[in-house]
Amino acid sequence: MNCCKGCGVEVQAVVYTLPTGRQIAVASTYCRACEARQGRPDSREKALEAAGIPRRFQGFDLRGRLSRKLEPADEGRRASIAAIKSRIARPGPDGRLAHSAYAYGPTGTYKTTALSAMFATLLLDWEPERIEDDRDKDGPYQVVRPRRIAAQGRKSGLWLTVQAFKDTLGGSDRQAKQDMRDKVRTVDLLLLDDFGLAAPAWVWTELDGMIVERHAHGRAMLVTSNRRLGDIAQEVRDITGDQNVGDRIRSRLLDMCGEPVEFGGADLRGDDRR
Repeated sequence: MNCCKGCGVEVQAVVYTLPTGRQIAVASTYCRACEARQGRPDSREKALEAAGIPRRFQGFDLRGRLSRKLEPADEGRRASIAAIKSRIARPGPDGRLAHSAYAYGPTGTYKTTALSAMFATLLLDWEPERIEDDRDKDGPYQVVRPRRIAAQGRKSGLWLTVQAFKDTLGGSDRQAKQDMRDKVRTVDLLLLDDFGLAAPAWVWTELDGMIVERHAHGRAMLVTSNRRLGDIAQEVRDITGDQNVGDRIRSRLLDMCGEPVEFGGADLRGDDRR
């Protein structure tokens, strides 16, 4: 049994399946409550703030806090959440775990909340703190030695709106623009919110280059939009005058994210205000 070094509460090990079919069990040294209280550098709040996720989305993950916000009778939205959860183990285009998803639907249907929950779950669990070596015991899995996992280093995340991307690259600060281009291409986990927002041709050219780069290296993308991907691709062709740009964006996002997940129903933010 794995116990938290701070309070002694049992800390459940999480079993991950590698692309090779091998399984590893990962157990943290501290429970999440102790991490937050001690202000540890890998605490939930610090990790999410460093990635840029807005505070209103920081309280969600895919372990139940999101589903409790949904109405019990809303089966359609629950099905969408289940589809998002299934993407966590989906193999990427290069055989590694890409953890990508494309969610679309009207305003207020919790698509951004759902992908933010997926973002938080992946970001907080991606790097194990400690690994139990269970190969000499009877168990359903074989565990990789700690040094093999630690060598991978801490994974990075960025939560970004298309408007912020547009504003930064359209500004006058050359260093800020270069930093933005570098980060959106190389960060391990990127959430891009409001994809399909009205934008000039140069923004779509920048997005195209970023998506091509991330797809080539199997880097995860979580994308939210009010629009279907096919409609966006057609608009990009019209704006840029280049059919290849729209086709590349659509093709690579579909390859990374799989079937887009639709979020429908009433505006839940509107319902909350009544």
